Amino acid sequence: MKSIREILGRQTIHPFPARMAPDLALNAIGDTDSCLNILDPMSGSGTVLAVARANGHRAIGIDCDPLSVLLAKTWTTSIDPETVATKASIVLDRARKLFRECKSGQAYPTVDDETRKFLRFWFDDYARKQLHCLAKCIGRVQNQDVRDVLWAGFSRLIIVKKNGASRAMDMSHSRPHRAFEVAPLKPFTGFLGAVNRVAENCPTQHSKGSGPRADLRLGDAKNIPLKKETIDLVVTSPPYLNMIDYMRCSKFSLVWMGYTISSLRDIRSDSIGTDRISKSEPPCEMVERAMSEMCNLKNVSDRNKLMLTRYVTDMKSAILEVARVLKPMGRAVYVIGNSNLKGEFVENSTAARSLAENTKLRLITEQIRELPPNRRYLPPPSSTKSGENLQGRMRTEVVLSFQKAG
Repeated sequence: MKSIREILGRQTIHPFPARMAPDLALNAIGDTDSCLNILDPMSGSGTVLAVARANGHRAIGIDCDPLSVLLAKTWTTSIDPETVATKASIVLDRARKLFRECKSGQAYPTVDDETRKFLRFWFDDYARKQLHCLAKCIGRVQNQDVRDVLWAGFSRLIIVKKNGASRAMDMSHSRPHRAFEVAPLKPFTGFLGAVNRVAENCPTQHSKGSGPRADLRLGDAKNIPLKKETIDLVVTSPPYLNMIDYMRCSKFSLVWMGYTISSLRDIRSDSIGTDRISKSEPPCEMVERAMSEMCNLKNVSDRNKLMLTRYVTDMKSAILEVARVLKPMGRAVYVIGNSNLKGEFVENSTAARSLAENTKLRLITEQIRELPPNRRYLPPPSSTKSGENLQGRMRTEVVLSFQKAG
């Protein structure tokens, strides 16, 4: 099992929960002299894209989370570290000057009352003022690639396991809880180091062997903005039912970039895998069959059946879109974990396999992969009782490989 450093020669740029193992992406891509169009329609932090581009391919990524798109784009874009370091110092100097005149009542990136309340709860006045000044100065940087690196560094100040620029702990695992009255880290103190950590792990403009610039888009896997039969290979890891709510932590950084809590709630409500329910029409036959194969529906409450319906319906749309954009004989690799829903084992991988059978995708291989102990993660706090946490840990994931009929 190869690490990120062994495959890319560099590390990740930002904490991200349950990122795809890089060796899975590398194995899926394989050895070829051709430049392939490789798509990850639920790209997360960009592991598939980074590996694809490093191996000379054209990488295309889509995600509904604006922070994921920012991080994946930054991690796959070639930069000049010296230019970034110079601009980071200028931004910090300008932010310090703004800070001298900044009042607590002015230190908000938005006039939205709900977002302001969120900021007051999670950020003490001093940290909030420093973050506000940094955000304002980063937003004025003209070079978008440099600005993206600065924003990624800014986000690293906040989304950490502990001792960050907010009152929260365990942000890196998407399980934030308020633990401090005053943030352990002063944003100005950590800014240059955070930016440097990002920059040193991005490809440089002198890197050899890289493919074309990665194409990152904010979008929906259920409605992929690509023409049909244009993709050679899809490699992706869909969200698992009721597992990790990525927006729980992304919003801590995104609010400083101009997003409101209500706009982020709207994004979350339309994403795949969160604990939403659907009260619309009954499921179609394709969805109903997949649901019956993934768990014993007799043991599932009415509310959770609605949640299952929404999840499988969304997955159906996403798989149909993959089948549409793949070229004939193109391949799709899904890395899927199963779930524990109130004590009922739910095979998300079985649902994906069942849904694919109704398209032109044909199953080639299915492998069960043991997760290393450090990658076993918990469902969100709202979905389990404290005594069930250890039992709820995912220990395996399933790798499904499909090929589109010619």
